[in-house]
Amino acid sequence: MNMTRCMLREKNLPHSFWGEAVVTACYVLNKCPTKQMNKVPEAIWSGHTPSVKHLRVFGCLCYRHIPDQRRKKLDDKSEAMILVGYHTTGAYKLYNPITKKVTASRDVTFEEDKYWDWNNTTSDNGDYVPFEFLMSKQLKKQLCQHLQLQNNETVILRRSERPIVPNRTMQDYERVSDDMVTPDGDIVHLALFFDTEPLTYVEASKHEKWRQAMT
Repeated sequence: MNMTRCMLREKNLPHSFWGEAVVTACYVLNKCPTKQMNKVPEAIWSGHTPSVKHLRVFGCLCYRHIPDQRRKKLDDKSEAMILVGYHTTGAYKLYNPITKKVTASRDVTFEEDKYWDWNNTTSDNGDYVPFEFLMSKQLKKQLCQHLQLQNNETVILRRSERPIVPNRTMQDYERVSDDMVTPDGDIVHLALFFDTEPLTYVEASKHEKWRQAMT
């Protein structure tokens, strides 16, 4: 907990961020050599030396780029956020102190020597809202096209005004009750409704129903 405490104090973060700090501390320690073994825990577990080029200072001030599709012409191209961890997809987990939303993004610019001024925050430091993952541009485009296609294909259902006519499909056939079916007919029925037809005689001989059908 000493590392977690230092991470929060370094960037003047509220204690409500202790959970994210603990997870991030474990994430970083697993990528660092240990004193006892002088080996990286993640490398021992996975067999590959992990990269640390993406690591940034926890709690530092950063700016997430806002895609063109999510803003108007006069809106800001980025928004100020706080780095609170790393997502499993490789993106950074970012916290917006104004909206209290946690998002994930790869397109981020960091100022690791700066931190958020909580005295100028208009929103209280309550609990996080549910995690909101930012989809890629390609995925957003596909989703928008799919929704638009669904809207274009929407059909208003109405009750049919056509008169109902009884089904005449089986009227030309003679109905036979079950007690009139011969044993040979029973065997044929069993063969027709068998799940999978055997391809060879050897396969057919393994099933009693097929042996009866062949006799």
